[in-house]
Order: sequence, then C-alpha cells, then structure tokens
Amino acid sequence: MQRYKFLAASLIFLLIVGVTPSLFSQSEEENEGDRQQEQPIEAEPPLTTPEDESFLEPYSLGSQTFSINAGFFIPLFFQYPGLEGGDELNSIEPGWEHLSLGGTGSLSWGSYLTPRFALGAKLSGTFSFTPNGELHSLIPITMWAEYLFRSGSFEFPVSLQGGVVINRAYEEVYFGPIAIPGISGYYNINAEWGLGLSLEYYWVPEIYFGDKSNATSFGNMLELSFSARYHFS
Repeated sequence: MQRYKFLAASLIFLLIVGVTPSLFSQSEEENEGDRQQEQPIEAEPPLTTPEDESFLEPYSLGSQTFSINAGFFIPLFFQYPGLEGGDELNSIEPGWEHLSLGGTGSLSWGSYLTPRFALGAKLSGTFSFTPNGELHSLIPITMWAEYLFRSGSFEFPVSLQGGVVINRAYEEVYFGPIAIPGISGYYNINAEWGLGLSLEYYWVPEIYFGDKSNATSFGNMLELSFSARYHFS
C-alpha cells in the first residue's frame, strides 16, 4: 500500500514539474504579443512629386548676375515727325532702306534688392551698314531695372533700360538718349549658369533744333540675342 502511495506521489510531482514551465512559457508569449500590439505603427511618408516640392528663392539682397549677349541687330523703321504732312517724303520709312541687318553684343551686371527685383548697368554695341556701305554703330550705356518671373528651372526677366547712346554714321557722331524695354528667357543648367534668349526693343531719338529740326528722327530697332547669365553673391 505504501508502495502505491509513493508511486502516486511521484506521478503528481512529475506532472507539477512538467506543467509549470509550459504555463510560464505561454504567459511570456502572451505578454510579448501584447507588447508588440501596443507598439505604435509608424506611418509611411507620403509620395511626393517634383511639382509638389516648394522651391527656395535663389536670390536675395546682394545676389548678383553677370550676363554676356551676342546676336542680331534688326532695323525696323524710322519716324520723322518734322516731315508729317509733307508731300514728297513719308514720315515713317522702313528700316531696311537706311540700315542693313547687323550684329550686337553686350555685357551686363546687376544686383538684386529683393528675390525678384534687381538694378544694374549695361554696355552694348551694335553694327550695321548704310546703303552706301558705310558703317553705322550704336553704343548704348544704360542703367536697368528688372523684375523676375520664375517657374522651376526657368527664369523670365522683364527689364527696362535707360541711358545715353553714341550714334555714329557717315563719320558723324551724335550723343542722345535711348530707351530699351526687353524680355529674356533662361534655363538654369545649374546653380550658377543660365542659358537663353533675349529680345530687346531699341527706341533711339535723334533730336535737332532750329533749321535742322526736320532731320529729327526716332529710330526703332530690335535685338535678338543669345545670352549666358552667371549668378554669384
């Protein structure tokens, strides 16, 4: 009888020893699962496209530009206000009757006062020929103001120049005023350089008084040029 009691006690002891570790293991697994469920799930960052990105303004107070232009000089027409009403001569004459297609080049420097507005100075030169083969040249020395429109890597400066011009033809030299509105388009290939085209309208008054007042004229010319623009601070 005592033998059976000993066997029964041994079986109960073995069951307790075997079951207890499994209970602890199951409890730890449940606790681990609860901890994993309690951890917050990090949200994935939303997908963005280049159009959604906000571009920083590349210019600020003190940002500077240096531009080099070279292209075509196109005479449009000449207006002679002193001849209006005359019977023999027209008050407006086509430009090609006075000057040939020519060339132009310029150097320009500017500095930004705001991210979009800049002031600067420009030295230009043009050449063309008269019907007699004489060389005609204009040397504008101007100050300019510019407002910049931007779209991604593209820039569209709208400018107005004003200053003096040295107008030379037939061995005669005339100093007078000049006004040049213009617009340009650039593609910025990197943070420093932009390449593009420039279109400018030359308005060149040549004013005389007294007996020569009939010789007063207003020249209207066009410049179409290739342009390289360098940005620096």
